[in-house]
Amino acid sequence: MLAGALHQLRDQKDPAAALSTLDELRAQHPTGALLEEASAARIEALVALRRGDDALRELGQLTPKLPRGSVRRAQLLLLQGELLSGGGRFGEALPLFDELVAGGGATLERALFGRATARSRVGDLAGCRADLLRYLELFPQGAFAARARAELSR
Repeated sequence: MLAGALHQLRDQKDPAAALSTLDELRAQHPTGALLEEASAARIEALVALRRGDDALRELGQLTPKLPRGSVRRAQLLLLQGELLSGGGRFGEALPLFDELVAGGGATLERALFGRATARSRVGDLAGCRADLLRYLELFPQGAFAARARAELSR
């Protein structure tokens, strides 16, 4: 069932069908061996359907169970932080971005820029500036470099 849901989600680009299959899987196997993978697929489907609040609830249940420092945890924390920020919940996003920035790794670029944005929105302008400067130091040609430079020139 999980393979079928992933096929619906990624190959057929049908997140609604995938979510239905994942709901059926959860009902039939609430404590199955592939629970973590099914939850991650469910989050992916919810995000594709633009159901951010539902994705956040699912993330809130899954991420605490994942080991600190794991790649999957970092990826899901980043998504959680970005969804929270996108919903204007910057104060809730900051601790997630803090953990990701402290951990470094593949999510550092987006986490550092996300934290800068969140800091700006909660009024921590000095922290925002420090993050933007660090971002440009580490990622001078990064995906958010132009936006970082624009923010710093204000």
